[in-house]
Amino acid sequence: MLSSSSSIVPKILVYGLILLILLCLTISFTKTFELMGHHETHIAQESFHHVAMGGKSVGMDPLEHEMMFVDTLKDCIPRKETKKECKTFIIPNQLSSEKERVAVLAPPGKTTKMLLKFIDIILMKGMKGKDAVNAKTLIEILPETHMAPYGYGATHGYTRIIRAVPQPLLLGATDTLKAAVELLPSSLSINDITLNDLKASLRQQVRYHCRLNHIAAHTAMWTIGLEDFAEIDRDLLVENAREFFDLNSQENLINEVIDEYEKVSNNDDDKVMRDDDDNALVRLNGMYAEGESLLNLIQITDNKNKSNYNNNILKILDDVLLDEMKISKNLTAWPCESFWTVGEPEDRLNISPIIRSISKAMSPNCTKPHTSCFVKRDKCEFKGDGRCK
Repeated sequence: MLSSSSSIVPKILVYGLILLILLCLTISFTKTFELMGHHETHIAQESFHHVAMGGKSVGMDPLEHEMMFVDTLKDCIPRKETKKECKTFIIPNQLSSEKERVAVLAPPGKTTKMLLKFIDIILMKGMKGKDAVNAKTLIEILPETHMAPYGYGATHGYTRIIRAVPQPLLLGATDTLKAAVELLPSSLSINDITLNDLKASLRQQVRYHCRLNHIAAHTAMWTIGLEDFAEIDRDLLVENAREFFDLNSQENLINEVIDEYEKVSNNDDDKVMRDDDDNALVRLNGMYAEGESLLNLIQITDNKNKSNYNNNILKILDDVLLDEMKISKNLTAWPCESFWTVGEPEDRLNISPIIRSISKAMSPNCTKPHTSCFVKRDKCEFKGDGRCK
């Protein structure tokens, strides 16, 4: 009996030790995975709880009254057959030749990345002028987030301006918020973006295009939507660009541009997995997914401490759009409202550090070469002052 009991005890100890080791390994792996995917796990858990409580996910869709905004957007394309005067300004006495300075204006974010690649290719392949000089040697492309000051070419210093328009408008707001957080101190993350930040960012997007509408009254401007760029027939896109840049007619320009664009897209080190013939559409779909994730995260955060979940975030944002369209008189008011007064109606000057960084990036840079600020609103925004008018 004694001998049998002695053999059982070691077995129990061995089994116990094995169980203890397995338990430790399980805890260790669990902690490791938590550290590796803490942010994603947190969002997934919040999303599951949100849906379980009757919440609905938010899609990256146009707002109900977004067409009111779209219908106000203006172009100024120089065409011989029209009488509209779209001025092109060239800065004299440059050290080299008198280059055209073409600005690609858009709020901070990734909205111009695909477009800039296309523009670079069409200028590389296109010819310009009586001597058929390569367009890239005559035109300088200037990507910019800072708004051009009020006034004609002598104030903003651009020959032509291209504006990239997010489609839908919320895509611009979410993309800019993400870009702003990435540039701020590491103590802030996308988890710190609030519903009020999203509303403020939407107001900034509308005011940005309000400003550009005034510039389009006199300066050559090409307005192009991101979705239009990704989906439009490439032949038409090339022809529109050729006309805007006043390039020569070339028999093989369209084929050369398309071939080069596809080559660059296929070799892009930063590209995602292609699931379509055009890399631009893949990138746009990626931006939609990122925007939707942020919208849903903001909705979850906003509703976390409420007894009843509010599923009307798109209605709230549509009300913001309607308010901005009313304040700006459908983007015709002069001057447009300041980038620094985008807080809630009860305190327009109360904005977060995230929004302040966007305001700074959008405001005119009055000290930049070839730039002059004469209108008081420009000077106020440059100083970060939302009180002066």
